[in-house]
Amino acid sequence: MSSVLRALAKAVITLWIAVTIAFFLARIAGDPAARLAGEFATPATLQRIREQLGLADSLLAQYVRFLGELVRGDLGDSFSYHVSNVSLIASRLPASLTLAISAMVIAVVIGVPLGVLAAAREGSVVDRVVSVLSLVGQSVPTYWIGLMGITVFAVTWGLLPAGGNASFSAYILPAVAVAFVPLAAITRLTRSSMIEALQQDFFSAGLARGLSRPRLIWRHALRHTALPVLTVIGLQTGLLLSGTVTAEVVFSWPGLGRLVTDAVQQNDFPLVQAVVIVGALVFVVVNLLVDLSYPALDPRLRRGKA
Repeated sequence: MSSVLRALAKAVITLWIAVTIAFFLARIAGDPAARLAGEFATPATLQRIREQLGLADSLLAQYVRFLGELVRGDLGDSFSYHVSNVSLIASRLPASLTLAISAMVIAVVIGVPLGVLAAAREGSVVDRVVSVLSLVGQSVPTYWIGLMGITVFAVTWGLLPAGGNASFSAYILPAVAVAFVPLAAITRLTRSSMIEALQQDFFSAGLARGLSRPRLIWRHALRHTALPVLTVIGLQTGLLLSGTVTAEVVFSWPGLGRLVTDAVQQNDFPLVQAVVIVGALVFVVVNLLVDLSYPALDPRLRRGKA
């Protein structure tokens, strides 16, 4: 029980820090009242708009009011759309979540077997190729992968749509582009964890008893890599919402990424901070679930807590 409370406390503190950073960073961009009032607005007009938006109060007063509204589930209203940020985010979040989940499924389904294969053939050509591809996958920007995918598969060959999310095929290019970074991270960590597992005594003992090497790898050694691999999957899943921003712009995807990009351009800081808060909440919740799942995956942790 104490471990659950510690995990919950860590999640709450992390979320509070993220919320606070979002609040102050959103106010660095400039005065939204000047943008709303127009180029020729008088000082009196600017002051009236600031009062209407609650920007005439001190920063501390705005922060306290912001936290109070946040506790009630009120993320404020958008300056540019003139509707509640909750309704805006609710209309865009499903598109971003489906893209992020699709990308993570691709990353896990390909990354874990690749990491296992590279570890099982450590030092071979296969291992070196997988290692190089993993390094490249973490280095190449998402927008470049997206643009190359559009150029080759949409423009040149005409096999896939270049944007939107109207059909299943429209998910392929953006999901693959977003999947590159988590795929590379999962592959590298699976490889290193599997190499360590293959050096354990249980693996040598299994071989000595006549168990086949593939069975030992896939049914026993892979189980020993569960915790570190699950950790990186949790981290990458939490980061995927922010990782989809570039892909959503490149592929004209109607999700949170395009919404927050437009909000930044329009200096709509209530909407920017609302999207950041939702992204932080997703990150914290995913990693909280990962922390709570550790004892179920490793009985030694349960015994240690007992």
